[in-house]
Amino acid sequence: MGRGKEEVSCFRGENGSDIQNPGRHPLTWWSAHRKKQLNKSRKESFGGPRDSDAKNKRNAPPNFATIAQGFEGAFGNVASCVSAVLLGKPSFVEPLDVFTKRGGRKLQYAWDGKRIRAISCDDINNPQSSRRLVTNASMVGSHLRAAFLPNASSVSNDYWEFIKWRNCQRFWGTSLKLLGTQSLLMALGIGAKKSLTASAAINWMLRDGLGRVVRMVVAAKYGQSFDSDLKRARLKATVLFTATTAFEIIAPSFPKYFLLLASISNVGQAVTLTTYVSTSPALASNFSRKGNIADLTAKSQAQHMLVDSIALGIVASLTHVFRHTPRVFPLAAYPVCAAMSVLCVRRELRSIELRTLNSERLGVLAEQWVGGEKIMVPKEMSKIEKLWGEPLSQWSGVRMEIGPLENVVSTPVEMEELLLRHQGDNYVVGFRDGEKPTAVVSLSQKAELEDMATVLLHVARLNQMLASYSNKNEGLRDSHVFAKKNYKKFIRALNEHGWVTNPFPFSSTERQGYLLD
Repeated sequence: MGRGKEEVSCFRGENGSDIQNPGRHPLTWWSAHRKKQLNKSRKESFGGPRDSDAKNKRNAPPNFATIAQGFEGAFGNVASCVSAVLLGKPSFVEPLDVFTKRGGRKLQYAWDGKRIRAISCDDINNPQSSRRLVTNASMVGSHLRAAFLPNASSVSNDYWEFIKWRNCQRFWGTSLKLLGTQSLLMALGIGAKKSLTASAAINWMLRDGLGRVVRMVVAAKYGQSFDSDLKRARLKATVLFTATTAFEIIAPSFPKYFLLLASISNVGQAVTLTTYVSTSPALASNFSRKGNIADLTAKSQAQHMLVDSIALGIVASLTHVFRHTPRVFPLAAYPVCAAMSVLCVRRELRSIELRTLNSERLGVLAEQWVGGEKIMVPKEMSKIEKLWGEPLSQWSGVRMEIGPLENVVSTPVEMEELLLRHQGDNYVVGFRDGEKPTAVVSLSQKAELEDMATVLLHVARLNQMLASYSNKNEGLRDSHVFAKKNYKKFIRALNEHGWVTNPFPFSSTERQGYLLD
């Protein structure tokens, strides 16, 4: 590796051509070359012959290159370093056959006479000043990209669409929060005219205290559900935040109710913060392709700080513009910011191609597989899955409910028969007649992905063949046999289509099952 067969020094001669001396070391050649230039300079200084253009050149305004070359004539090796800084590259470089990538740019290692450096390939091949200026600007852009964005090869393709809408939503959400805080401070100032300042401070502390309690409750009660349905959780949290911020906006009009309005708003913000913090690791894991979850989290924080700063600057500027109507501006801006925030979060969530499964996605895929259709890949699923309301289902005949065992059976005899029928299974399936026939499922607390896949194949088969069965018991038995026989093939098909099948995130409701001794 190291140096090639020929020693090459990357200089430009007086006629603009490359000076190359393959037979000698660059340092040796450079010493001789500089000695020749110094002798020529001394001769000219003492009345020696000059070119006809020398006088014009001497009278022309100096540029950085000529200044650096003058320093070289006076100070030798020190001037070489000055020239390297002013010209943006080493005085000479010997390219080596080793490359690296930094900040998304390809660099080549080179020897500059003192040490090995990683230098832009363009800088080595084209030492013109204008080109170096473009190269240096490109390097600044590369460093900025490295500071705010991960390496393209370390994330999935859907990450870029996600961060576009995520940061857009962050801008509008931050603007909402700033407007709300401004309104709260205004209301606090109005209330302070009629009460002690200490009372206003106590109101603010009570507001924050309630928010911390709410965060603790939400994390304890719904934490397990965030993994299984994080898209719905994030959308609901954003809508809640947007709605409750309205109470901050109207607070200046009702200063007597400052504590009530501020507390309601803080509850929404606490729920939103808990939801976003809880679901962020799952999203980072979904986007990561090289285990760089911490790097993605850090880049996300850097992006958020940049967007927050931009939002702060814009809101502060607009507040100054409308300083004569301080109450009107937040009221007028709120509908725009609220609508854009919700719109952006919908686009953000729609762009995420979750590769992990939950009962909703797995149910749709089971229905497709049983019906002989092609299983959707994650990208196709992200376009059709519902972000609000009832879970997506293609089942037309039988509805499915998953819950505790008491929802499936009503008598001890019925429980004994059901457990005997599902002996060796980690689930039981019952059937409830009515206007909409329902397969009622209860999972063992030991259930895993294989059990959930079997359950959903069981119900999908029952839904497909319901009309052909003479009675419900026959249908339950036949679909049970089908599911036990084919669940491994179904899981293999899921893996082949890019789905992550293990581990399977059960919701808190799905875990409210039974446990046998």
